Parts: sequence; structure tokens; C-alpha cells
Amino acid sequence: MSSAKRSEEGHETNLNLTRTSLYRVFNDIEFRTGGRFYGGWWQTIPKSYRRYLIIDGKRTVEADYSNLHPSILYAQRQLEPPEDAYSGLLPQLPRAVAKQAFNAILNAKAPMTKQPRGMKLSQFGIRWEDVVSAFMERHAPISDAFFTGSGGVLQRIDSDLAERVMLRFLDYARPVPVLPVHDSFILHQGYQHELKAFMELEFREMFGQDI
Repeated sequence: MSSAKRSEEGHETNLNLTRTSLYRVFNDIEFRTGGRFYGGWWQTIPKSYRRYLIIDGKRTVEADYSNLHPSILYAQRQLEPPEDAYSGLLPQLPRAVAKQAFNAILNAKAPMTKQPRGMKLSQFGIRWEDVVSAFMERHAPISDAFFTGSGGVLQRIDSDLAERVMLRFLDYARPVPVLPVHDSFILHQGYQHELKAFMELEFREMFGQDI
């Protein structure tokens, strides 16, 4: 499950099943940024393997929020977000690369003149400035959040949202185990409808809008 590249970079290759406790990682001493949950061994395996996880001998399901950070930014402004914040941004630009660029724009604390490290837009015949301009045009209503380091604040918000979803299941008479992977959740497949309902409910209670 570990690629040669990750091994060369010094990442842990052993699957340590004793890592079952969670902790939150904040990025500042005032707890305003970051706050996501880490520590679970299930977070260290590739996404394609997570579908094989079982809890109490039962198969699991995983659900995550779609377009979460853009949706939060639009909801904070009482605006309807686009159906997909990343698709069709520019011809030939894959959605995954567009999403990576969007996250870089949110995390940067000042305008970026160069593409993020490791991103190779030239293979798509696209320049970084074209990507930035496209996002500025597509998401003009939330562009005031670009290049302000807002990504860390949004992580604090999405981690609080994740906590609220997990606590819903811990409040059951017999608590239901939930394995978080940031904004996604893995649990017994018999609770998939409750998971979807709680995810939608907690977002609505926090922001007053649907997602």
C-alpha cells in the first residue's frame, strides 16, 4: 500500500493498527487555524483501500463533503455556490489539478506569481496566471478570500463541522464508531442514511444553507 516514492521520502511503511486515538492539530497558539483530526491508522492508507475497512465484521461506507471550502465561503456571504467549483475552469485542465490550485490560492498569504511546487501546468498548455484569472472570474463573489491565508481558517471551520458530525454518533445510547479523514467519514454501512442526514444537518445549522 506504500509507493516507492513515499518510502524514499521517509514515510512510515508499516501499518500500525494500534494508532486508534485522534488528536487535533492547530496551526497557531490561539487555535484560530487548523484543528483537523489526525492520528488514526486508517488515515495512512491509500483512499482506494479504505473501501475494504470493516467495523465489527461489517462492511463500511465513506462519505465526504463536496466542494466544502468554496461552499463555506459562499454560505458565509449568504450566496448560492456553483454546483462544482473546479470542473471546466479551463480547457484541458483536470479537475484534480484545478482543486489543488484553488487550495493553493486560499492558503497563500500573498499573490503568487508562480505555480505551486510540483504542479506542472505546462503539460496542459496552461499558465499559472491563466488559472488565477479564471478563478477570479469564476468565483468573483468570494475572491476577497484569495491570497489571504484563509485556508487555515477554513480548516478550523471544517474540523469543527467534522467534530459535530462525529459527536452525533457518539451521542447514541450505544455509540457508533466513526473514522474521520478530515471532511470525510467512514462508518458501518447500516448508518449511511444517518451519516448523510447528519452531515447535511450540521452544515445547515452552522451556515444556514444546504450543501
